[in-house]
Amino acid sequence: MILLAGSHGYVGSAFVAELERRGLDWVALAPYYTKMPSFEALRSAVKSSKIELVINCAAFIPTPSVDLCKEHRAETLKGNLLFPTLLANACDLARKPFAHIGTACLYDDKKEYSETDKPTRDFNGYCGFYLETKYLSEQIVRGYEKSYVWRIRLPFDEIDHPKNYLTKLRQYPEIWDHTNSLTHRGDFAKAALDLWDLRGPFGVYNMVNPGSINAVSILFQTNRKSPAIVSTGPVTGSRLSANKLMQAGVKIRPVEEAVEDALKNWRPCTKA
Repeated sequence: MILLAGSHGYVGSAFVAELERRGLDWVALAPYYTKMPSFEALRSAVKSSKIELVINCAAFIPTPSVDLCKEHRAETLKGNLLFPTLLANACDLARKPFAHIGTACLYDDKKEYSETDKPTRDFNGYCGFYLETKYLSEQIVRGYEKSYVWRIRLPFDEIDHPKNYLTKLRQYPEIWDHTNSLTHRGDFAKAALDLWDLRGPFGVYNMVNPGSINAVSILFQTNRKSPAIVSTGPVTGSRLSANKLMQAGVKIRPVEEAVEDALKNWRPCTKA
């Protein structure tokens, strides 16, 4: 059985869909944002003999942009640092494997960065306070030897949603002409669970669709009705290598294919 935190979120709901598709048993951990659970409550939740893996998809990510984290510092600290720290420590005491969703906003687009590369952006980088809390939580989780950090970048799929990168490109008045790695939401959940099924080595993984793609090239495929201003923007994109994930035996389709498929099958969100 898998214990899933953040099951109602944008990424967590993709895990729910994949777990149910596979017919796997899972249970939701009560969301932290209604009431921060005590350490004893978390420890009790993870220590059950039925729990094989704990996955933390919970995070504080305001809409429409993580830039707003600086205006919601208490919520950001609670969701992106305190909660994963408590959960990782609970897993450590119970000796349960723990997977934490990290961020791939740590790099620029000068090359494809591997998991061993030092971040080119951290405390002084773009994404500001959000990135600081996510990077700190990653460092804490990595201190537990039975942990995964699954880094994602600009999640998307075929469903129109405020947190979908493709939706944002269809709506932004200004598009930055950057080249990025992207993560298809469904591909990510599948790849993560495949990695767990293979009992891939613990550690950090760049959970991105292989390759990179230019924002403007995507814009031309979106059938956007009104033109957007295209500029270089104040920062570059972020490119990451998925080689470690694939070398562990996980198959994941290239980003160009995933984007093309998402736009071909574009549909509105049916959930409120």
